[in-house]
Amino acid sequence: MINTLLVKIQYPNFLSLGTKKSFNDKGYNLIDGAIPIKILSPINDEFVSIKKDNKEQIKNTNDLTKEELERYKNKDSDITFHHKEFKGLNTTTLYDVKDTDMNKIDYDRGPLPALFYSSYDEIYDSFVKALYSDGYKVKYEVMDDKFRLDKDNKIISLKKGLNKQIHLLSILDVYTDDISSNQMEKDLLNMVICRRIGIDKEDISFNEFTDWYKKQDMSNVDHLLKLIVNKGRKFANNFNKFYDMEISKNETLYPDENMGLYDDVSLFL
Repeated sequence: MINTLLVKIQYPNFLSLGTKKSFNDKGYNLIDGAIPIKILSPINDEFVSIKKDNKEQIKNTNDLTKEELERYKNKDSDITFHHKEFKGLNTTTLYDVKDTDMNKIDYDRGPLPALFYSSYDEIYDSFVKALYSDGYKVKYEVMDDKFRLDKDNKIISLKKGLNKQIHLLSILDVYTDDISSNQMEKDLLNMVICRRIGIDKEDISFNEFTDWYKKQDMSNVDHLLKLIVNKGRKFANNFNKFYDMEISKNETLYPDENMGLYDDVSLFL
């Protein structure tokens, strides 16, 4: 959770984080003035169980020979993981995709920005709680589809085994589809909710909305506006209420209310 806060402090509206090398490996370079984002990463000693001359012994992964290291990387190897021993913290420097020369249209197609946190359980949990507040329920089942909706009982069934990124996207899709009467309502409601809860999503183009508007009577337009204002605002407000509760659990990270926000992550060690 501390890394989540550190990222927000240094780059509040980040989209997708990566190291300079990770971006370079994909063919992208940092732009001038790219903002470095410092996070904390654990330093661990990793010990493995290894057989040698029919005897079991524990070795640090740093002490493995080249041949032993190859065996360790092989999942079917007789070398197994034993345990990790925490030694301390180090700093890692990340950059946001918006500070690279990648085209905006390309990175807008990527996963949701909130999902690039090293831990975002409180985001997903707050999203589900907001859904429950609106009368929907979530179940996890073994099934072929990613999600399924029981409209009569307002139950969204999600496929077991998928990560929270896919589950959140599925929930958002089925929820907005269920309460919308046409694609424009769904797209705008989806966009409004994303904006209100901090997900960077490309806006519906003005021309696209104008083309739709010209074909509608005022009752349809009125319904769209009421849907966005009432349902979109209600969902976003519920989400923010639950999310604030999650964040407040971590206020002990800042015991001195006058401490302020610092860029030097060494202050947190």
